[in-house]
Amino acid sequence: MRLCSNTGSNLHLIKPLGFDLNSKNLKRAALDYSEISNLKVYDSLEDCLSENKLNIVETNLGIPNTFVWSPDNTKFYFADTTEGSLLEYNFNLDEGSLSDKKKFFQF
Repeated sequence: MRLCSNTGSNLHLIKPLGFDLNSKNLKRAALDYSEISNLKVYDSLEDCLSENKLNIVETNLGIPNTFVWSPDNTKFYFADTTEGSLLEYNFNLDEGSLSDKKKFFQF
């Protein structure tokens, strides 16, 4: 929720959720963000996919740890914990597409 709020992104959640959106603790944790996050909850993956466009841009990734865009929105970085690497892609903001994958850093 915090990431979506800070980046102006939409937050899409698909049931079943592993938490209760009405829980007192969740409301307290999200207090600073809930008013500005655009939240949409779907009953199923099928419902989500019927209302949204989904582009598969990469397969065979390990465990995602971090993903960020460069300040100028021309690069996308993805940390793959399984491989111990930070991957860099060229990012086309208009198309929402990734290209030219390369290993940026090995950890």
